[in-house]
Amino acid sequence: MRALREQGVNRLSIGVQSLEDRLLRGLGRSHDAAAGPACVRAARAAGFENLSIDLMFGVPGQSDDDWRRAVDGAVALAPDHISAYNLTFEEETVFRRWLEQGRLVKSPEEVELELFDSTRRLASARGLEAYEISNFSRSGTQCRHNINYWHNGTYLGIGPSAVSKVGNTRGGNLKAITEWMATINLHAAPILKTWNGLTQSTWANVRRSSSKPEKCDSDISLYQANSALLDSRCAW
Repeated sequence: MRALREQGVNRLSIGVQSLEDRLLRGLGRSHDAAAGPACVRAARAAGFENLSIDLMFGVPGQSDDDWRRAVDGAVALAPDHISAYNLTFEEETVFRRWLEQGRLVKSPEEVELELFDSTRRLASARGLEAYEISNFSRSGTQCRHNINYWHNGTYLGIGPSAVSKVGNTRGGNLKAITEWMATINLHAAPILKTWNGLTQSTWANVRRSSSKPEKCDSDISLYQANSALLDSRCAW
């Protein structure tokens, strides 16, 4: 993390998700309940002054008390921002398959709504105000990336499973880390699928237009769309 900070990265979002080992196991996470707080402390020690924590509610087996402990525990770590997402069962995911097989049971909608309302009350009482459906921040620390989504802005997804949007074109990257790395090592675009035709040539133009990785502009609109091409404002 210190290397990231030294290269100009000034904000991290840490996927804590839960502070209960049994819920993390149910989510298929590789970390335990102690790892999330430890990661937050390590990020602070590395010099990150702007930190966000991701939490998840509506997890099978999660009680209202579990959720309250998660929010209280996250706030105790003094983050600048919290993202609290309702678990969804997206198509072509393991969770969706388990749901269809009966291995998981989705929380009733009224329970999810109760947890949603509880989140807003708990966060507000602790100085984190809602600025978007699932996101809460202290004054001046709203995530510009999230706001950019709502403005239907341009963004470039680099890592595995990441999604990009250039104009009216969207594309999703390869999901498997090994496949993604192999493709990158071949100097090819790691695109798995496209909507409206994000192509290898589009990615090539993005890479050619990228500046040297000296300093990253903090503006979340890293690239300005110009037809299907991007004019880089931040190295990738």
